[in-house]
Amino acid sequence: MIIFMGTMSMTKLLNPPKLAAVDFDRLSQSRLQEMVAAGDEVLECHRVLARSGDNVVGGVLRDGGTFTEWNHYPEGDVFDH
Repeated sequence: MIIFMGTMSMTKLLNPPKLAAVDFDRLSQSRLQEMVAAGDEVLECHRVLARSGDNVVGGVLRDGGTFTEWNHYPEGDVFDH
């Protein structure tokens, strides 16, 4: 059985493609510096969100109107908090 979630099937979700290893020795110094800067920016975003008690999803949904969680089926279904 394949369950579709948007454009991704459960089969693809459970069997993601293998990522190739990165050979950092082959990357230029400027590329490595760009990667470090990008990582620093991600860490800063997480720091600011954590300080405000928010997270990435909350930040994205903040100005999107009312957010309604999907109902679980069957009723009484167990789910993580």
